[in-house]
This record gives sequence, C-alpha cells and structure tokens, in this order.
Amino acid sequence: IWYVVPEGYCSKMEELASEFFPSKCSMPLRHKNSMFTPETLRNYGIPAQRMVHIPNTIMIVAPGAYHQGFNSGLNFASAINYASPSWIPFGLKSRPCDCKKQISHRF
Repeated sequence: IWYVVPEGYCSKMEELASEFFPSKCSMPLRHKNSMFTPETLRNYGIPAQRMVHIPNTIMIVAPGAYHQGFNSGLNFASAINYASPSWIPFGLKSRPCDCKKQISHRF
C-alpha cells in the first residue's frame, strides 16, 4: 500500500513533520521511519493518494513528491532509484539531513 503526497504539498508536509517532531531533527522525513496516517494528512490539508501495488507492476513517484507505504502480506520487494536528465533540477534543490540521530515515529 502506497501513499503519495504531490510535490506542491511537500513544504506543508515538512512543516507538519517539524510540528510533530520539533527538536529531534530539522528534516525528520529524510529518516524514512516516520509515517503519517492519511487521516492526519487530510486533517492538515495535505492530500495523499492511496495506491495498491499489484504484482508485476512498477510504481513511479514524481520528483519532489513524498511517498510512504507498507506491505500488507508476504512480500519480496526490490527498489531502484533512477532519474531522467529532466529531474536534475529537482536533485540540485534537495538537501541532506543534518542530523545524526535515528528517530522513529508513527502518527
């Protein structure tokens, strides 16, 4: 099960994460171990598209969009990150986490 937040709402999602995790890290979503429920996102005006990944299909997430998800059964997964040349401007705008702490949250 995948939940994807469109690129246009990423700043709002980062603000929400900072509100929930104020002193832990300046970029808690980079740790990829925090997850918001779709209801929480909606309550804060952030749309999340729900998708079910079916066998033998590929999921492509647009550059700049946030995604989160979980397995709902037995799973053997493989992920490949790639980008076309048109995605380079998005990569140039990205910044790494400046935190050395590992945190875990679920809201």
